[in-house]
Formats: sequence, structure tokens, C-alpha cells
Amino acid sequence: NSVTSCSYIGGPYLSSSIHNYFATAIDSSPNSNIGRDPLTGTKSFTVSSSCINTLQNPGFELGTSNWNFFSDGVATFDTISPGYLSSNSGRISITNQAPSNEQLYQYNFELSPNTQYRLTFDAYSTSGNNMDIYLQRHLTPFESFGLNAIDVDLTNSWQSYSYIFTSTNTIVTNDTRLRFWLSTYDSNNDEYRIDNIVLSKTSCSSDLITPTSVIT
Repeated sequence: NSVTSCSYIGGPYLSSSIHNYFATAIDSSPNSNIGRDPLTGTKSFTVSSSCINTLQNPGFELGTSNWNFFSDGVATFDTISPGYLSSNSGRISITNQAPSNEQLYQYNFELSPNTQYRLTFDAYSTSGNNMDIYLQRHLTPFESFGLNAIDVDLTNSWQSYSYIFTSTNTIVTNDTRLRFWLSTYDSNNDEYRIDNIVLSKTSCSSDLITPTSVIT
């Protein structure tokens, strides 16, 4: 007999996140394994969800696609493996501290008006230095759409963060930017890691994650 599917118990996991596990094939029958697809090895699975993540490439599995980085100091943005319970994560390596502007951001995603959203992600910095998160209009006048200078209390190891807020735009808009702001906190030779960034409406069926903060 052969098994074509299995159940994996663990978690909790973020919706749409990708995880690896190691599987070992056990065959108690006398049948030969010749010609069979071996099951032993590292496998992966994606957590299904009815929630729609408004962000693209949330786990950096496509490299740095859809994400933008700017620094007026000396810093680089790339991906590194492994991520947090996933294959990749985003990495910001800072050589010289940015004097006024250093941010990782994604823009031009759809945001519904006056709607409750949940933002979740995993992150750390090697120094334990913090960062701020903003959700705003991408173009001038750059007004806030519900997250404004929210201080994220990072540590020097992976932690999960969850924020619930209500969008403040009055019409559906794609003139949007989610940014992770580092220049207030970063230092020379610092490194930030971030992964599994999900922005979704709380009205959908989602994981039961206790929010780090509810923004009012």
C-alpha cells in the first residue's frame, strides 16, 4: 500500500507561510521499494487560509522582489536562508548608521477604507535595537492610514509580532506604503532580519494569534 497524503500537527503557523519538515519513510510490508518515489527527506508545506494577504512576497521566497530599501547611510538589503520556520528571510546589514532615513517598504497594494486589519511578522535585530512601523499614503502628503510610528520592541532572537488596527483612508486606495523604519534606532554593524509579513482583514478566517498591540 502507498500513502499519498498525511497530516502534520504543530504550530501555530501564520496563514500562507511556508515551512520545512523532515519525513522518514517506513514500509513494514515485504514489497520492494524499487520504482517508488522515496519519501524520506526534507519536505515543505504551505499553510492554507481564506485570508488574502495584501502584500506580495511576504516570506522573501522570491528574493527581494516587491520589497524596496533605502538608506542614507551605508547598508544593504538581501535575503538569507533559512528564515523563521521558512526557507528565506529578509536581511538588512548596516555598516554605517543612517543619519536620517533608512526604511524597508512595499507600496501600491490595495487598502479598504475604515476596515480592521491585522499586521503580523517575525523579526529580530542582532543588537536588540527596535524599529518603527508605518502604514501611509505612498505619495505626498504621506498621511497615515492607521499605523504611525508604532515602536516594535525587538530582541536579538526571532519573535512574532501582531498588530490590529483600523484603516483610516476614506476610499479604496492603492496609493499605499507599509514601511519598517530603522534610522531612529539602528547602529553601526547592526543587522535586522524580518520574515512572514502578512497584512489581512480581521473579518476573514485567520490564525488565532494574540496581538502584540491593538492600535486605537
